[in-house]
Amino acid sequence: MNKLKFFKPSELFTLQDVKAAYKKLVYQFHPDRQSGDLETMKQIVNEYEIIFAYVSAHPRNKADQTENAKHDINDGFREVLEQIIHLNVDIEICGSWLWITGDTYPVKSILSQAGLKWRSKKKAWSWAPADYVFKKHKEFSLDKIRETFGSIKVNNRPSPALC
Repeated sequence: MNKLKFFKPSELFTLQDVKAAYKKLVYQFHPDRQSGDLETMKQIVNEYEIIFAYVSAHPRNKADQTENAKHDINDGFREVLEQIIHLNVDIEICGSWLWITGDTYPVKSILSQAGLKWRSKKKAWSWAPADYVFKKHKEFSLDKIRETFGSIKVNNRPSPALC
């Protein structure tokens, strides 16, 4: 436990703390960003698995696990993210959902195989946890979803150079 480079166990008391730290690290060290590379991401994922198991085994988190089991990052979120992270698309985390935008047409079969759904009204692909309960309310735009649930961009594609 002392050999962790990216996670500080003394600062991570709950599963939500671990998940938040993981999301920040993914954002900061993603291979598509200047400060990231694939080896660093592999190390972050390995450390995440160690710290997640350590924190979830603590008695104070047993009740937290059952109460918040619906929104566990291990419910397929990481697996889907790993399948699409290398694609040249924009990936956003809004609440417990993934939203994929950009030039997705060339990779639509990969996105579909990863379990994402095309949302024609939003012109974006989305992924939600398997146990997410869809409620029929008024239609939200993607901007309204970002505003309501917050948004973290996982990778920023380099913008084309202006001539």
